[in-house]
Amino acid sequence: MSEENTQIGVAMQKQLTPEQQVIVTKKSEVWKTFGAGLTTTEFELKEDSDFIIKAVSTMPVKIEDVPVAEATLKNKKSAFLRLVERRKAVTSILDKLSARLKSNEDLCIPALTAFSQTIIAIKADYEKKQSAVKEKGAEVVRIKENLINQANAFDAVCKTKITELISSAYIYALGAGDIGTEEKLKTYVDLVKNKLVAKDFVYNPATPKLVHVSEEEYAMLLEAVDLPTDYVALFHKEVATKFEPTTYQIAYQQKEKALELSKKETADALAKTAQDLANKNVAAKLEALGTPAKAGPVAGVKALKKSFEIDMEENEANALVILSAFIANYSKCYPKIRIKKAFNLSIGNMILSLESLKNEDNAFDVTGLVWKEVTKL
Repeated sequence: MSEENTQIGVAMQKQLTPEQQVIVTKKSEVWKTFGAGLTTTEFELKEDSDFIIKAVSTMPVKIEDVPVAEATLKNKKSAFLRLVERRKAVTSILDKLSARLKSNEDLCIPALTAFSQTIIAIKADYEKKQSAVKEKGAEVVRIKENLINQANAFDAVCKTKITELISSAYIYALGAGDIGTEEKLKTYVDLVKNKLVAKDFVYNPATPKLVHVSEEEYAMLLEAVDLPTDYVALFHKEVATKFEPTTYQIAYQQKEKALELSKKETADALAKTAQDLANKNVAAKLEALGTPAKAGPVAGVKALKKSFEIDMEENEANALVILSAFIANYSKCYPKIRIKKAFNLSIGNMILSLESLKNEDNAFDVTGLVWKEVTKL
C-alpha cells in the first residue's frame, strides 16, 4: 500500500467511532489474509490459462490430426471449467461484499424517490395554481373587452336608432306631413319625442360563461364599465336641434335643398357612429390588456420538465399499433433512432422515436396511441 493510501486509510479511521475502529482492525487482518490468497490464486489462474492456451495453440492440419485434437479440446475444456470454478470461488466472496455495500444504495433509493416525488407534487400544485392565475387573468381580459364592446355596440345601435328616426320624421314633416305652421310643428315635435322612451333603450349585456372569475368579481367588472348615456335625453335634444323653429321654417321654404342636406347629414352621422364604434373597440382591447398582472413565479424555483410517454400495456395488439404508427411516420421517426444495425430495430426503439416526436410537437398523435404526461425535476 502506498504512503498516500495509508494516509487516506488513517484519515478515514479517525472519523470512526472506537467500536468501529475495532471492527476495522479485525477486518483488516482478515483482508490481509484474503489479499494474499487472492494474489496467489491470481498467479495460479494465470498459469492455468497460459497452459490451456498453449495446449490449443497448435491447430490440427489434416484429418488424421482430428482425433488427438478432439481429445485435447475435451481435456482443456474440462480444465477451463475448473479454472472458472476456482475464479468463482474467489469472486463470489467479492460478489457478496458488493451486494452488501450496494444494499446501502438500495436503502437510499426509496428515500430519495419519496423526497423527489414530494418536491414534484409541491411544484406541480404550485404550477397548477400559477396556470389558474394566468388563465383567470386572460379570462378577465376577455370579459372586460367583451363588456366594453357590448356597451359600445349598444351605444352605436341607440345612436343609429335616434339618427334614423329623426331623419324619417324630418322627411315626413317636409313631405307627406306638410308640417308648416309653428303650431303644427310644436305638436309634431311632441309626437316625435314620444316615439322613443326609456324601454326602447334598455341595456342588458350578455353574461359570458364564467370559469375562473366568480359572480362577485364579474359584478365588479360590469360595474367598472361606463354605462351608456341617457338616450331619451339625447333623443329629445337631437329632435329639438333638428326641428329648431327658425331653422325648420327656412328648410320648409326650401324643401328639396333641405331634404338633400338632411340626407347627407344623416349619412355622415351614421358613418361617424360606425367609425366611433370601430375606434372604441380598438381602445377596449388596449384597456382590457391593461389589467394588472398577477404575481410571477417564486425566485429560484425552476419549472418542472414535462414530457410525454406512451402508456400502453405490453401485448401483441399494442405492439402492432406502435409498429403501424412508426411506419406511418417512418421518415420522421427513423432519424431519431440510435442503432448500428437495422436488424436491431425493436418496438422499444420505435416507442422512443414516437415519444421524441410527441415531445417536439404536442399536436403529434396517431390513432390508437395512448399518451401520459410525465413530470420530472
